[in-house]
Parts: sequence; structure tokens; C-alpha cells
Amino acid sequence: MSETNGRDKNGRFTRGNQASAVRRKESVAAWNKAIKTTDVKAVAKKLLDIALHGNIKAIIYLLDRCLGKSEEYVYQEINETPEQLKARIEARIKEFEEEETMRMRLNSLD
Repeated sequence: MSETNGRDKNGRFTRGNQASAVRRKESVAAWNKAIKTTDVKAVAKKLLDIALHGNIKAIIYLLDRCLGKSEEYVYQEINETPEQLKARIEARIKEFEEEETMRMRLNSLD
């Protein structure tokens, strides 16, 4: 594969190219700056609502994020009522809010 300026023949960054790491870091920083805590809360609550209404993809996504994916990516039956699931997810949202508050406090010290 011929390379020009750290790119492959399709113009994509090649593995190990420092420019791709810098651009990714800049991109992540831009997203972090643009997305507000209230946006994340609203999305999380909407996702929870969709999951509680039976959307399988939303349920799987939430369980993956709250419980973590199993090593084999097998979704086992969960013995929880929707109310228990909602309470656990709301607790995770509260944890996120507390972490975000702490992050904001730390950033204000800089």
C-alpha cells in the first residue's frame, strides 16, 4: 500500500499516524464542549422511556451501558421488573450527574 503524508491510497490516515490521534483528540474535545450535561440527561431519560415502552434495541443498549456487555455478548434473561430497571437506570443517571458536578467543580479550580 503506497502512503503519502501518512495516508493510504484512499486518503485515510494510516495506522500509527500521529495526525489522526491529534484530530481525534480535537474532535472529542469539540464534542465535549458542545454537548451540555442537560443534553446528556435528556437523551438518557428519552432512551429510558423508549426502553420502558418495549423497544428491544433501546433495552439492549441500556443494559449494555448499565451492566456492561457479557464477554460472549450473550444477552441473558434479566429477572427485573420494569420499575426495578427504571430505578437502577435512574440511579446511574444520578451517579453521572454527581460525577459531572464534581468535574465542573474541578474545572472551575483551573
